[in-house]
Amino acid sequence: MTLKDQMADDLADGAVWFNGDDFADFHEVNGKKVLCELGAMRSRPEKIGRMIGGAWSGSSYLFVRAREFSRMPRPDEPIFIDGVRYRIINTMDDIGVYVIEYRRYDDDKIRRPDA
Repeated sequence: MTLKDQMADDLADGAVWFNGDDFADFHEVNGKKVLCELGAMRSRPEKIGRMIGGAWSGSSYLFVRAREFSRMPRPDEPIFIDGVRYRIINTMDDIGVYVIEYRRYDDDKIRRPDA
């Protein structure tokens, strides 16, 4: 069995990364309860939690099995996590796990006056 096969098995049965007792937790994502991992952006910590012009500037990441979505979400689409609206900044498929960078806008109309 290759490492790729072992990783695919782990995604299917949740032995390690998507195990509710170890790394992941259940959160409501777009109205569906899913096992996932939420993490703060670590590459640019100086931007976490700052308000700029009424908009929240910090980004976070959602790690979720690709099978939880019908298609890969696209940048600039909204995503709802635990009842809070966010905007997707970037997405990546990492061997069956979607890594979704998202950001919360406290006042979206200041950021996008045409909305």
